[in-house]
Amino acid sequence: MNLQDVFKKIELALTPERVELASMMLVDGTKVEAEVFEAGANVFLIGGDGEQIAAPVGEHKLEDGRILVIEEEGIIKELKAEEPTIEVEVEAAAEEEKEMTMTEVMEMVSALREEVEMMKQEMGKKQEMAEVIEEPKAVEVTMAAQKPIVAAPVEKKHELKFHIGAERVVNTQDRVFSKLFK
Repeated sequence: MNLQDVFKKIELALTPERVELASMMLVDGTKVEAEVFEAGANVFLIGGDGEQIAAPVGEHKLEDGRILVIEEEGIIKELKAEEPTIEVEVEAAAEEEKEMTMTEVMEMVSALREEVEMMKQEMGKKQEMAEVIEEPKAVEVTMAAQKPIVAAPVEKKHELKFHIGAERVVNTQDRVFSKLFK
């Protein structure tokens, strides 16, 4: 056994095995991948850029009609067949409602008429009450003449009219300082 064989064995031991993932599509077009679509297997959603994201908790409908149930994020709880719809019961209930007799319809119409009459009476009472309420009278308000607004008085500061050393001769140092500290 030479050195190259040892390196090959080490390389094989360190490289991860490539696992083939089964993929399916959700109804909304999202790609779903898992090793096996069975309870307890890890499942991932594949983003547009190929990034794998753990599937969120909930029920996800697959294109083939089955429902993928995920109870814990990224782990399949079960894969169940599509539940039958309850359209048959709804249609039967609708047919029963259609078979109303003429007397029932007449009773409903007379009840509605009574309600309309009661509403008309209530509206008439409200209109009478609105007429009774008086409109507020206009009140004339006069205001006293206001004083014009004047700014607050400002105190004037007295400036000193003398400078220390004003009569002395300006030397080089004074000129330099005057240019530096303007």
